[in-house]
Amino acid sequence: MDEIVFDIEKKIAAIRDTARSHSTLDLEMIRSGRSLLGWARQMMKMTALSKHRDIRARAAKSETFTGIIREDPSESQRASAASIRLEAALATDDETTSDDQRFDQALDTFDRMLTSTDRRPRELMHPAAVGVLTYLGISGRPVATVDGRRALERLLQTTPSLPLESLAAWVALVEGTMTASQQNSIPDLALRFWDGLTLAEASTLLESGPRTTALVMRGFIAGAIRPTDEHIAQITDAASALLPESAEESVPEAVSAVIATRCSRVRADGSLSPLRESQQWDDLRVDLALKRVATCLGAGGRIERIEEMVVRLTSSVAGLAI
Repeated sequence: MDEIVFDIEKKIAAIRDTARSHSTLDLEMIRSGRSLLGWARQMMKMTALSKHRDIRARAAKSETFTGIIREDPSESQRASAASIRLEAALATDDETTSDDQRFDQALDTFDRMLTSTDRRPRELMHPAAVGVLTYLGISGRPVATVDGRRALERLLQTTPSLPLESLAAWVALVEGTMTASQQNSIPDLALRFWDGLTLAEASTLLESGPRTTALVMRGFIAGAIRPTDEHIAQITDAASALLPESAEESVPEAVSAVIATRCSRVRADGSLSPLRESQQWDDLRVDLALKRVATCLGAGGRIERIEEMVVRLTSSVAGLAI
């Protein structure tokens, strides 16, 4: 409680510890009609979450950022070796190193690894993004569709600042403080990308700075490691066993639709799936494939349920965190 009170007092006094601190009290906003109590409640929630993370980190120093994102043995050996190298690079018992410094060190290491010429960056981007969210205590996940991933990838080539700008605009939109400039400059698909987060989670991620938001957006655009053909066959069999016989013919396409939505071209064995396999999918076809199975389930059938089931099967059968 002492730490929370101290942080709130600093924010009211507009004291910023770093250039990436966003949430000091804006008197102009209060004067224009924004609720002071609403700001205080939201700020205390965010600060309390941050302090709980600090407490958990102090109580379990052995569980580092890199330990969370260690690859599953069934994934690409290249990616596994990279994560182990990262953990070794960050292993330290130095009591003077703060959690924020360790986090920045982890991001520095990932920056070097993702630009290295001796490995495929896409193999590491998604597990890094998931690891960042887990480290920050964020259980929500960005919403990435087939068309959305393609469009955002093109946008990032011309607007590298899009991750932070779109997240800031999303938070402002939810809080009702979006400016005309944000409304005109941020594409809707970039805003929808953050719909899987709560306001508190989005605010926490925003506080973590531009490198972190960029890593999360790029990681989910890149996609998770793709199951091998053998894994896909096992997933399809498992899904067929859990669904009515009437859905049997539609299951393979539904499995492929979810994998196309969530995964990259890099397979768990390190090989690449054929480009045509990725290009044949778009959001409309994904929606139709999942609807066919949902229809077989009757009134209780929902696309979200089918997608969640396939994601869980993929994670358990192939050992992939998607």
